[in-house]
Amino acid sequence: MGFWFLSGNKRRRKRLIAWGAKYKIESLKDEYALSNVTHLKINHKRLDKLPAYIDCAENIEVLDLRYNQLSDLPREIAGLKKLRELHLGFNQFRRIPPAVYTLSNLEVLTLEANEIDHIDEEIGNLQKLKDLNLMANQIRELPANIGNLKNLTRLNLAINQLTDLPAAFADLENLSMLELWLNQFSDMPEVVKQLPKLKNLHAVLDPEQLNKTLIWAVVGDNVHLADKLIARGADVNYKDRSSDSSIFTTPLFEAKSISMITLLLTMGADPFLEREIIKRIKTREGEVVKMTGKFESFITMKHPKEIEKYKQAYLKTLKMMEK
Repeated sequence: MGFWFLSGNKRRRKRLIAWGAKYKIESLKDEYALSNVTHLKINHKRLDKLPAYIDCAENIEVLDLRYNQLSDLPREIAGLKKLRELHLGFNQFRRIPPAVYTLSNLEVLTLEANEIDHIDEEIGNLQKLKDLNLMANQIRELPANIGNLKNLTRLNLAINQLTDLPAAFADLENLSMLELWLNQFSDMPEVVKQLPKLKNLHAVLDPEQLNKTLIWAVVGDNVHLADKLIARGADVNYKDRSSDSSIFTTPLFEAKSISMITLLLTMGADPFLEREIIKRIKTREGEVVKMTGKFESFITMKHPKEIEKYKQAYLKTLKMMEK
């Protein structure tokens, strides 16, 4: 019996390595890598399914599956007993996958920018959870069992459709940061005032935060969310310098799909807005940023062929409109 188990497990590990090779995942390239991987990041791979044999990577502590097309997870993910962080943002989940509720050691769970409209009572099973991000979904109400998350310190519920919070919300005795902006509360729920350790409450729409969230939505190519944020006043020409003070980015500089570019241009994004090109030079002391004196705009930047064709058609349309 033991021999057959080991033989079967070996086959499953080989299949996982082959799957990793298909998607060019360095952390799964061979048996040594698979045995030692603790942080597995699989972003922007257009995954619509995670293989059942993912549980062969039994030492994973952090699993980052953001920016894919996942709508469910295999039940075998419950075999990742060491998993502390699970990042599922910018996918297509309509509910939290049932297998997630079995991950008893989970401390961080992020599901931002999905299509979740319902949270199951089983959320209360994740009693070691410290950080829960449900931002930018379609959640209308929370289950009473949310109060079981006694260790929760950070909770992001911004950009949902909540109208109230359950009485058990007051049981979140260690909650120190709460994001509630862009929901449908007529008044701030009284239960929020009963949270003993709450220090940071963000319930009012902050223009700066709104603009940064638009950049975030564009990076994730979430057109629906970007459209929603623009409708609420986000600036399509906002200059974000948070990543590097020597250069700024805008939503249009970050756009990667024709649908997103079309939305931004339609809503007034400036394709001729210029920024200085920088050159990063590696030295013994670290990386040095050098200004080149040259400038680029969305129009002059190099893009994939389909976007280059789109730009040419856009410029042609502009010229025709000028005549």
